[in-house]
Amino acid sequence: MAEEKADQAVRFWLQDMTRVILGCEDEIHGVIEELTKLMGEVEIVKQFLDKEAKMLQKEQLREMDLKRLMKKVRYDVEDAIESSSTTMAGAMARSKCFRRFLIRGLGRALKTRIGFIKSRRLQPITHRIQAYRYMGIRQPVCSVETNQVPPQKLNEAPEKFVGLEDETENLISSLMEETEEVGVIAITGMAGIGKTTLASKIFHDNRIMKEFPTRIWLDEKSTEFRSYDSSNEIINDAVSPIDRLKFKAQLQGRRYLLVLDDIWNPGFLNRVVTNMLPEMGKVLITSCSNRITKKPHVLRFLNEKESWDLLQLEVFGELDACPETLKSTGQRIAQNCDGLPLAIVAVGNSLVAASSTKAAEDFTNMWWEAVSKNMRLYVAYQKDVFERLESSYVNLPQDMQECFLYLGVFPEDHEIPVRTLTRLWIAEGFVPDERGTILGKSAGQNLDEADESAEETADKYLDDLIDRNLVMVVKTYPNGQIRTCRLHKLIYGFCKFKASEQEIIEINGDRPASLTLNCRRLCVYSDLSKFLASRPKGRRVRSILSFKEKEEVVLHGKDSSRIHECLKLLRVLDCGHAKFTTFPKSLSKLIHLRYISVSCDEVRVIPEAVSSLRYLETLVVHTKSASVQLKANIWSMYQLRHLVTKAAIVLAVRGKGEAGKNLQTLSRLAPRCCTEDVFTRTPNLKRLGVRGNLADHSEAESFKKLERLEKLKLINEGAEEIRLDLHCFPPNLKSLTLSSTYLKWECMSTLGKIESLEILKLKDNAFVGGSWSCTKADGFGRLGFLLIRTTDLVSWEASDDSFPSLKCLVLKECAELCKIPLTLAKSLDTLDVGSVSGSAGEYAGEIKQEIARRQEKNKRKVI
Repeated sequence: MAEEKADQAVRFWLQDMTRVILGCEDEIHGVIEELTKLMGEVEIVKQFLDKEAKMLQKEQLREMDLKRLMKKVRYDVEDAIESSSTTMAGAMARSKCFRRFLIRGLGRALKTRIGFIKSRRLQPITHRIQAYRYMGIRQPVCSVETNQVPPQKLNEAPEKFVGLEDETENLISSLMEETEEVGVIAITGMAGIGKTTLASKIFHDNRIMKEFPTRIWLDEKSTEFRSYDSSNEIINDAVSPIDRLKFKAQLQGRRYLLVLDDIWNPGFLNRVVTNMLPEMGKVLITSCSNRITKKPHVLRFLNEKESWDLLQLEVFGELDACPETLKSTGQRIAQNCDGLPLAIVAVGNSLVAASSTKAAEDFTNMWWEAVSKNMRLYVAYQKDVFERLESSYVNLPQDMQECFLYLGVFPEDHEIPVRTLTRLWIAEGFVPDERGTILGKSAGQNLDEADESAEETADKYLDDLIDRNLVMVVKTYPNGQIRTCRLHKLIYGFCKFKASEQEIIEINGDRPASLTLNCRRLCVYSDLSKFLASRPKGRRVRSILSFKEKEEVVLHGKDSSRIHECLKLLRVLDCGHAKFTTFPKSLSKLIHLRYISVSCDEVRVIPEAVSSLRYLETLVVHTKSASVQLKANIWSMYQLRHLVTKAAIVLAVRGKGEAGKNLQTLSRLAPRCCTEDVFTRTPNLKRLGVRGNLADHSEAESFKKLERLEKLKLINEGAEEIRLDLHCFPPNLKSLTLSSTYLKWECMSTLGKIESLEILKLKDNAFVGGSWSCTKADGFGRLGFLLIRTTDLVSWEASDDSFPSLKCLVLKECAELCKIPLTLAKSLDTLDVGSVSGSAGEYAGEIKQEIARRQEKNKRKVI
């Protein structure tokens, strides 16, 4: 990872250097040689971390501290290269003679810096690795990694078990079902949600003990492997793999239950099931990973009542023993635990000492109130809690650990937009880009033929974090893709604790003047303008993320100038929650910017100077303006992938270059700019928004050029009578939104011919007319989501075979609607109706009842 990103930085540095060396090739050649040698040594250490480190015990790795030290090497290399790039950018404005003088001095300084990194940073790491290799301190791959004390003795049922009776009964029923092969059932969920406790309860249930005379408990981490008979006595205690193989013969012909506790590796599970187990048995697995089996049983969080009951048991030892003076505070504390038993037990440990009869009442009330206001301080940093969460963290691939910890930059309980998150990951350099850009390809190689893009890799990283139950899904798009996510309070506290690894500093209030920031990332939760007025010095700062204050923060031109003066190597500027009075032109001097998100109520022009930001990947402009003129030449910005604003973008520059092939998001574009020439130059667009008078769109066939387009939004702001050729939509379109287009319902059959269409949103009289009748011949075979908002539709009819895949129907502000097709009930899972009344309301009621009956029937089948 470090080598990949450093290589990218070196490549861009060489491109910049080529433009300005002007006869200084000898000085620069020596720097390039030194830099190449350094990157070779970095690659050697990286290979050790990826492969050799797996042979060392975790304690040895912590002692060696290789991960932190290698990150420092990576940062030092980036600092050296990007600082030189900044100097070269200034040299471009100088005379040829002075430019040569600068470049010679720069070459000597950079060569010295590279030597320092090698001797003082990298060589101590390589010497430490060689020492450990020489000493031969290694371990077998299958040996003990960590020793964890189980939550209770395996030959005892859990003493405190609250709620989840429904989960317990469903799992016991599934285990007792007859199967011809070995039945495997997995309980998955977040660390501390109670998987092991639930498995232990099932393990000691009388019905299970009777059904399975032989019961076995295996922990992958501790290699504990115990066999129990029906009287709950240990009949075998095996540790070595050789002893385990004996069990296949011993279990032959017996009814047995094997519990595999805290399993991460699907390969380990497959080896156990394949090599050790005969038929007539069942396997119950607990794991934090939902990918351990194809259909895991994902354990739910406790509800508010269950959470309060468990907290009472932890603090008072029984229910209904909490004093009235503490009850409301205690219920608030339980609610703040977000239904996670580990958090409830941990906070209970913090409260129990202060809740004894000997404790003074005033102190008790004060203590409980303090805990309720800062759960993270009293829970997440407890040793047992931290170690449980760290187990999930250390099992992450190295590339994903940085992505996971980065989630801690957002405020607690913040609902994080997924597209924002993944674009920030890419801008920060956490995600390798196998595809690269046109600029990075060899001659003759087409971008279309390349490997997975950085966006696709980032999406996979997030999916993996969710499947490992480290990140919680909050909202999804109609097609099931994740829209927003957040962290549980406990995991958020863990990320905050580990923030030092990401070199993050939080600004929560006024800071002193002349502040020196020795960090990479700066999170501002206070007035950004006041903070910048203190003129902070941050040579190493790469990111500023500003989050919303209670009061609106206004930024002026001097604020953007201060950003440039103080933070010259900035890559990420996300200050969309603070408003600039005008578009900040001075940002164009921050040549390393990769991500910009700014807010400006009235912005008319995005200046030409933005074109100089040759590393810029994402530009987001929040504005109330109806349109904005883009004077920057996007055709020469080879890194630009996402250009996002709600204003109608008017492309003011024809320009030259092939950079448009890298654009994936262009939203929103003025209709008159939707030409065949523009779309020919942007063939890889996936998301396109168009806003304005759609009557100005004269080149209807141009949309067909966008063969990779997946999402299209058309917002008409012109006259009601427009001509929109629905036959010209791209063939692979998955999501379509039409607003104020005033089309006739008879035209819907044309949209139905888009075979890939999964989401259709019709807003603000997108279609008009009193009736709509549709059949299977009208298409919509894959349509899963349909929204109709604000229409004069009165009667809607559909045949039995129409909309076969429709799962969700949303009707809003359809006051005239009298009839909804009852035939939709056969496929619908969700019906959301707003202001419908009379007969339409009766139709909606019947459909909802049919949906409920069908879902209840399916639920009984599963049980």
